[in-house]
Amino acid sequence: MQEILNNIIENTSGNPMYLILGAILGLFFIIMILKKLFKVAMIIFVLALVYIGYLYVTDADAAKKIKENLEKGKSAIESIDEATEDVRDEATDKIINELEKKRKDVEKQVKSN
Repeated sequence: MQEILNNIIENTSGNPMYLILGAILGLFFIIMILKKLFKVAMIIFVLALVYIGYLYVTDADAAKKIKENLEKGKSAIESIDEATEDVRDEATDKIINELEKKRKDVEKQVKSN
């Protein structure tokens, strides 16, 4: 596999026509990617404008809604944190015990040598 790749690299670097073709293809791919990114950015921008327009028309208090959503997120994170606390403590204890066993094993090996 490596020989095939080396042959391809040698053939393309040795022939200026292949280099030009590769550069043109590379530039083409870069332009295509930039066009896609621009389209995605424009779609996101339009959606953001529509959302801001919706908030303006409905006279919704955006700051209040954002704060409410942040509080919901914080409470969800806290409940997950509380629910997983026992599991985290148990895992930490197991890791500490395993490390302690390995340390003792290494000490025994060092003393025996």
